[in-house]
Amino acid sequence: MTLTIYAIDSQFAAATGSNVNSGAGTSTFDYPPSSTHSLIIQSLPGDTTPYLFSPGDTYTLTFSGQGGDTITAATVIRSDYINVGGDEGYAIVFEGVDSDGDLTHLVWTPEFDLESWYFNNFDAGNSPGFYNTDTNASTTYQAVCFEASMRVEVPGGMRAVAALRPGDLVTTYDGGAQALQFVAARRVRGWGRHAPVEFAPGLVGNTRALVVSQQHRILVSVPEKAETYGAPQVLVPAVAFVDGEGVRVRPRDWITYVHLLFEGHELVNCEGVACESLYLGAMAQRVLGAVDGPGHDERMAGEAEAFLDLFAARAGQRPARPFLTMREGVSLLRALSGRPARQGAMLLGPGQKNARPYRLDPGRGLGGPGGAGLPAFASLVEA
Repeated sequence: MTLTIYAIDSQFAAATGSNVNSGAGTSTFDYPPSSTHSLIIQSLPGDTTPYLFSPGDTYTLTFSGQGGDTITAATVIRSDYINVGGDEGYAIVFEGVDSDGDLTHLVWTPEFDLESWYFNNFDAGNSPGFYNTDTNASTTYQAVCFEASMRVEVPGGMRAVAALRPGDLVTTYDGGAQALQFVAARRVRGWGRHAPVEFAPGLVGNTRALVVSQQHRILVSVPEKAETYGAPQVLVPAVAFVDGEGVRVRPRDWITYVHLLFEGHELVNCEGVACESLYLGAMAQRVLGAVDGPGHDERMAGEAEAFLDLFAARAGQRPARPFLTMREGVSLLRALSGRPARQGAMLLGPGQKNARPYRLDPGRGLGGPGGAGLPAFASLVEA
């Protein structure tokens, strides 16, 4: 089922251009909020819970007016209940890349009049803004993995990751040939947080298309910023490279991901690019541990059991290079490419550890039976 939601114009606003990430963990609303209109939110095929907006979920957004565009694979980065002086509702913050390759934030506030709030808080020409960082942001929702057909360097040549087994030797940047401790394959719907990032050939030195999970980190050399990061090289999530052109989030119906784990956290040559191996941290335990549950076959459950046994017996690994967040990565890559840096009230407070993801009630449409308070949408269509 695909869900299409037609939003109420007074319940959404955008942040584009220099208004995106204008402050530390914040963005500024474009002025005036009514300059954007006709927001349409559409779930992606394969989304089994389109009415639930959780951080990491992905939708297609279309809107008109200032900065109007269609943003495919826009990710939910905030989803919170709000109460402003007794006026209650919800705020969902989407983040995506527009057709020019620029980052865009869009705030949708079902059951809350965002436009009235905006002008009540507009002061001396200063546009209000919003916090765009969630304690449980999408950067914590996925372990790193390679698409199954990707090749990594092994002694003697290149080999598809799907053909690797525990004990096989893989050539690493720091330790030479290292034996794999654990290998797992997971076949999932390639939508939302599981949609892969694809680098066109040659974009980052890759000999073929490079396809990895959104949070898979890639090595970037920054000798001129060694003092800032504590090292001349850093690891940047693949999703930070997305520019809407040569690097895109490419949803697909199904995708098989492969996890490669070594004794330590390693860098391997994948299609000519230095990419990380699975980092043995709490996130990896959560993501792969989820395999060991209802609806998974015995082989997958066995892999999860073996992984969790291994995890319990080992101390956490030391990162091969400093990690950057998605936002830090976007800022760094913009600086390296010479593109202008993003710059600097608030609808949302800083990310809440126990935020309530919004679940849309289909009965709260404009003119519907609804209940107390404002409606959540103008209309919706299930197809």
